[in-house]
Parts: sequence; C-alpha cells; structure tokens
Amino acid sequence: MDTHGNQSAFATVLPAGTTDAPPRGAAAELMLAPVSPNPIRGAATARYATPREGAVSLAIFDPSGRRVRSLFEGQAPAGDHLEYWNGLDDLGVRVASGRLTS
Repeated sequence: MDTHGNQSAFATVLPAGTTDAPPRGAAAELMLAPVSPNPIRGAATARYATPREGAVSLAIFDPSGRRVRSLFEGQAPAGDHLEYWNGLDDLGVRVASGRLTS
C-alpha cells in the first residue's frame, strides 16, 4: 500500500525505504474534529481518533471556557470514535444554542 492508500500486488522495498504503518482501522495520529453542527441547535456530535489505546477525557466547553458537559472519560481503544451530545449540561439542563468548543 502506498502513502495514498492505493493497493497493488506487491513492491520490492529496500530496508532504507521501509516504514511502520498503523494497524488497519487505527488512526495515524491523535485527531479532534470540531463539534458538528456548530453553531449548535439541540444535539451534536464530537468525532476524535486515537493512534493507540489510552486514557481519554472529552468535554464540551462554552465560549468562556466553562465546562458544560463531560462526554467521555475513560480508556478508549485505538481508532475513530464518535460521541453524541444531546444538548444538555451535566445537570440535565438544556444549554442555549451557540458556538461551543470541545
């Protein structure tokens, strides 16, 4: 497989040209996408990827930097993840529509 994800029958690679590739399905690097949709009106999703298993803490913050809702706290396997947010804060109160950061 080349660097663009194209597969071919095989290729000869000299030791100087070998590289390490992440296992299939694992993210190559840590990634956090913006909350979608943004600005939010009701529910939203937060997408992230981890290159290996590890501790993850994912939360929603308002524009002032105050934590609104904890979405995930714990061990996450390597790969892509999607967390759903129903628009409620940690106390179950509906959060006003607007721009948020994760």
